[in-house]
Amino acid sequence: MFERKNKSFKLDSRVLDALESLAQKRNASVNRYLENLLFSHAKLEGEIPIDAMPIGENRGGKRRNAGRKVTTSKVEN
Repeated sequence: MFERKNKSFKLDSRVLDALESLAQKRNASVNRYLENLLFSHAKLEGEIPIDAMPIGENRGGKRRNAGRKVTTSKVEN
């Protein structure tokens, strides 16, 4: 089984801003967006088998409010 590891990088602030924007458009965290982007690139370059799949969510257990639709409407009196 594969695991996630922590690694720190220093990136151009414009790159970080672009990653945040792109991730938001896809309703994903920057970490998830970047992991999927790099995973796809590594597959294209032959570093990861073409039929490999990303790890996916592995927090496990029931998370509070997971899947719950959030609304912001308020009732005014």
